[in-house]
Amino acid sequence: MDDDGCFTIEPPCRERRAHPRHEFPVQVSVRHMRTTYVMDIANLGHRGVFVKADDARNLARIRAGEELELDVSTHDGLESLRVAARVVHVVSRGDPSRRGFGAKFVRVSPRASERIAQIVDQLARLAASRPPPLPPTRGGSAVF
Repeated sequence: MDDDGCFTIEPPCRERRAHPRHEFPVQVSVRHMRTTYVMDIANLGHRGVFVKADDARNLARIRAGEELELDVSTHDGLESLRVAARVVHVVSRGDPSRRGFGAKFVRVSPRASERIAQIVDQLARLAASRPPPLPPTRGGSAVF
């Protein structure tokens, strides 16, 4: 908000990844050591994924550098894609809705790689067709 009480709309941050990620709210089975957790994917890209961790106890066991096995469900739930991924970073503090871990795919079958590429390309087309977000509101009406 500026000195006049108006909101300033800033351009979105520049994507630093070579392969951008897209929202993909589906479940994933995460195998870590001898335990399997069911978690939710926040976003998916050609080379990696961010997995939300609602239960902080599960997240406390996962460390950057570890390799996990992921079974990613498709939107329709008709297939599961198994990949191995290395944890790149863990977000364990702050807003609980943003907790989770980012992982890079390290071993992917040709079939899973093809399906992930198809899904990500479809998500990118959907994102490109969405209208831009509305400006922030104050008291129920937009401030321009």
